[in-house]
Amino acid sequence: MAHYFSSDNVKLHYRDIGNGPTIIFLHGFGMHSGHWLPYAYPLSRKYRVIIPDLRGFGRSHHAHFK
Repeated sequence: MAHYFSSDNVKLHYRDIGNGPTIIFLHGFGMHSGHWLPYAYPLSRKYRVIIPDLRGFGRSHHAHFK
């Protein structure tokens, strides 16, 4: 599983599976990227599927407010 750091240095997690044209799945409030896996795995045979964990959900860190 991959991650990247945002411009404000928050570590954000995402899943990147498959190859081909890209599809991006976004989860709703209270969910995480894993909820999309039953749909993403079949699509990953023909597509590249990217599923981020939005800030504060799943394996992504929460937002820092000042």
